[in-house]
Amino acid sequence: SGSTGTPKGVMVEHRGLVRLVAGNDFVEISPQDVFLNASSPTFDATTFEVWGALANGARVVLYPGRHLSSATLAQIIQDQGVTIAWMTARLFDVYIAEGRSTNRLQQLLVGGEEVSIASIRACQKRHPTLRISNGYGPTENTTFSLCYPVPAEFDGRQRVPLGRPIRNSVAYLLDRFAQPVPFGAVGELYIGGAGV
Repeated sequence: SGSTGTPKGVMVEHRGLVRLVAGNDFVEISPQDVFLNASSPTFDATTFEVWGALANGARVVLYPGRHLSSATLAQIIQDQGVTIAWMTARLFDVYIAEGRSTNRLQQLLVGGEEVSIASIRACQKRHPTLRISNGYGPTENTTFSLCYPVPAEFDGRQRVPLGRPIRNSVAYLLDRFAQPVPFGAVGELYIGGAGV
């Protein structure tokens, strides 16, 4: 995690994980759901993919290969009946650009960097009932901090919003003196809560 180019470890505590997968308000999980775990075990998204399933009595399908292939992802989603998946924004772009199927998915979280409006629109056009969300958050806050459920027929003219804080998270927009900025002003995003 981090933008320095130097890898660093981040300790994820149990309370942060519980906040992410138990009684959350950004994704609906039932024992009938099937999660896809296509992330590396060292990537924070794995906390959601694995524990989201196991903590809610759902099933998790592990990606079988070492390197991701959009064709293999599509085949697993179809064959295993995956209902909930997470993809990085760039993987989502490739997956959609190649015309891969999302028809078995019910919920798709996308994030890791800015999400493409064009990819969102293309996906919604092909699969209008799929619930797509922009999941944003640094690893230090246990995977997701903010979530934006993209509405049907999204008309975003500029960017896909980061969304609102998920349950047991807070977000502040502060100036250089760590004071709240007025509505519409530019500031730095500060995130806190049980996930930190």
